[in-house]
Amino acid sequence: MDARIVITAVEESWVEIQDADGALLFSRVLRKGDVYRAPNRPGSLLVTGNAGGLEVAADGQVVPSLGPIGNVRRNVKMDPDLLKAGKAWP
Repeated sequence: MDARIVITAVEESWVEIQDADGALLFSRVLRKGDVYRAPNRPGSLLVTGNAGGLEVAADGQVVPSLGPIGNVRRNVKMDPDLLKAGKAWP
């Protein structure tokens, strides 16, 4: 099955994704142009050190920005519907 959430780095950004049980799924610096297709795992959370450096698409639709350049964003719910509504983080 294709990934419902695709993350593209528009600037260098550290990204970490954990599943609902806290297991690490992904952790690395994405360089400009890198693309990460997130596994379809309900309850996954994303942390990034440069929220504005990421373009996130859910179901093929670019979602509202996770925040400004250089902003740390924690506990972003990797839920396509919440991302599209801009309500995926506290």
